[in-house]
Amino acid sequence: MTSPFNQQQYKGSNWNPFIPTKRDIQRTNKLAGKNIILAGALGFLFPVGVLIYLNRGENYFKFVLYYIIINFSLAIMFAIYIVINKDKSYEDIGQIPKILNKVIDVVYEIGRIAATVENIRAITLARKRKSENNF
Repeated sequence: MTSPFNQQQYKGSNWNPFIPTKRDIQRTNKLAGKNIILAGALGFLFPVGVLIYLNRGENYFKFVLYYIIINFSLAIMFAIYIVINKDKSYEDIGQIPKILNKVIDVVYEIGRIAATVENIRAITLARKRKSENNF
């Protein structure tokens, strides 16, 4: 996240949603003209709306992919925990799905916040690139 705002897309950053994509760099003028507050509100409250508003689905789907991978990893870890502790009573093991659901909800909220911050950051970086090109 500390990359320079005028950085070109470099090899190996295709899966990093916080690095500007080539498309973002090409669309600097359009992104720079977007409202940060509207993008932030849409990103947090209505994620599909920000996809339409900013026309930046690629980075959002990177977050969705990371969310799916983390949830499958968590589910596998909790399943392994259940198998290892199968000699415990059912009441103890019955609590694990509730805990897993709470953890998944926390991961979802963190991902939503990260996607919102990334959209705001994309607009800010586009404005910086545009102002740098104007000088």
